[in-house]
Amino acid sequence: MKRRNFLKAIATVGAGSTLPAAAAASPAPTVPDAQKVETVIDHYFSVSDWGIVSLVGYQPPEVMRECWDDSLGPPANLCVSDIRTFSPLQRFVKEECRRAMDARGPGEFDADDYAEESWDEWFENLSAKERADLNQAIDDWLDGGIDWEQENYDVGLPCTADEAAWWHFENKGLFYQRLVGVSSGEAGGPGNSLTRSFLSIPVEEANARAEKAQLPIRFVKE
Repeated sequence: MKRRNFLKAIATVGAGSTLPAAAAASPAPTVPDAQKVETVIDHYFSVSDWGIVSLVGYQPPEVMRECWDDSLGPPANLCVSDIRTFSPLQRFVKEECRRAMDARGPGEFDADDYAEESWDEWFENLSAKERADLNQAIDDWLDGGIDWEQENYDVGLPCTADEAAWWHFENKGLFYQRLVGVSSGEAGGPGNSLTRSFLSIPVEEANARAEKAQLPIRFVKE
């Protein structure tokens, strides 16, 4: 699973969830009429009374292994460059390095500084037994739960259904968003706002646009 790649919000609507009139009235791009064919629907999105869009049926991962990129293989195959591709794993290995330094007792290195700056050197110079122990620790960590407060921006998957909807529309681009009447904005109050996708037109109109463009998505009211 690739690291999360947050895209910049297209239009900020402030601390509330009310869309500006100009955004709500924005006309859809022109799409050529297409031959009528049956479209298989891949995603349904629910729309709240506030217009916030959520991906129906989305379940966030429960353990870190669900976010693991299978191309990395088992822990025994990992190298430093692999670890750097997955930030939660890099943090875990740094913590294991710090613990190892602490276990050695006071010395010439500060454990925290060494773990932060030289964890890769520590990793590459592990003995066979130390590496086997670390491999087992990584396996156990992969099967552990996810601390979303800490890992939310790094695991590579959204943690809520409305965040999953935002990912979908942001990754599709501005033309796709305008086509179905979706805009990006902030939901929540000051200091506790989250960027989300909002539907700025009636559900029926959004579905009619999606059908005309043969997009495999539909909207439903909550």
